Amino acid sequence: MANLVYKRVSTDQQSTDRQDLVLDEAGIEDPVVFEEQAGTSSRLHPLQRPKFGETQGPPRVREPRQHPRA
Repeated sequence: MANLVYKRVSTDQQSTDRQDLVLDEAGIEDPVVFEEQAGTSSRLHPLQRPKFGETQGPPRVREPRQHPRA
């Protein structure tokens, strides 16, 4: 099962670094990331935000990750 991750910040001065740290701390590997452009209005209903709307579509099929052999 894929981990869908939606990330956004309110302004151009902010970053998603903290969100990335939380994902790493939670052990979430290879998430399918939907990241809004900085400054996407919080006044918009979430379904009107382009990337959030994409999370509501049909499931995605991803190729299995290839791990190098030790």
